[in-house]
Amino acid sequence: MSEETEQKETKGLKKYERMLKNKKKEVRIAAIKEIKELGINERKTIRLLESVLEQTVDPDEWTVKNEAIITLGIFASKHSIHHLAAHLNDPNSIVREAAAYALGQIKDKKSVMDLIGGLEDDSFSVREKSANALAKLGDIRAIDALLKKARSPDVQIRLSTIPSLYSFENDQRVINVLIETLHDKETRVRFPAIIAFNKIKSARAIDPLIENLQSDDPLLQKVSADALVFNLGWGSVADGVLTKFGERRRQVLLASEGLQTSDGSGTGGASGGKEKTFVMIAEELANFLNLDPQRQEKLKTYLADLDNFFKIAKK
Repeated sequence: MSEETEQKETKGLKKYERMLKNKKKEVRIAAIKEIKELGINERKTIRLLESVLEQTVDPDEWTVKNEAIITLGIFASKHSIHHLAAHLNDPNSIVREAAAYALGQIKDKKSVMDLIGGLEDDSFSVREKSANALAKLGDIRAIDALLKKARSPDVQIRLSTIPSLYSFENDQRVINVLIETLHDKETRVRFPAIIAFNKIKSARAIDPLIENLQSDDPLLQKVSADALVFNLGWGSVADGVLTKFGERRRQVLLASEGLQTSDGSGTGGASGGKEKTFVMIAEELANFLNLDPQRQEKLKTYLADLDNFFKIAKK
């Protein structure tokens, strides 16, 4: 760095120091906004913003803290995590919300326990931002707390946390709760669960989604249809009902998961608990593809060979 550049930076830093110590909150906010817009995220500037958080104690100046928190989140300053986490307990809910959001932007797992605490907040927005931040972090330590809130008798608590669950789709407990939510008596609570199955594929969600497809709410019908198309494939839903293709896909997928179909069939009963094999679905596939008897035999032979190959591979 040249001496001239260093002098310019020092001069700029002193300018912001003066502005951030000004008694007028409008001047301090203007300084923070300028720092944010210019992207001056050097460590010295970060320290100035952290000092603003520490020194702003007047409750009426929450807008100053809010602007500093948002800027630190945009800068993804990991050095500032403890400053931000402390403001999850701020008297002002807007400041707490900003702190939760900023921690989500930073995505550092050091803030997991603080954000779990944010799920207990009285404010819907703070709980929602805390849950969203935990989803971004993807730390499994958050799952139990999120599931507890997703099953709360309080509708608002369920609504604030359920949208974040899709990020933990590899945990079967999460899938169980999302499927339970597809039956929630509150229509608005079902929405985020249905939308989750636009990102998650599960044969167990198919029948509950079909039930929601028959809802009186046109928007609920739309999101249910989208989720079914994602799970069953294009052409599975037309004019708000399952097509023949969709029904066939439904039966195949349920059978492949060992689940009962509407006619009581399914590999769970037919196989008697034996290990699943490729040849078990030969008949389903043959019917689905409308194969003639000769081609059906070829398919069965091929799948039997495939089963044999994997048995050999396992040995």
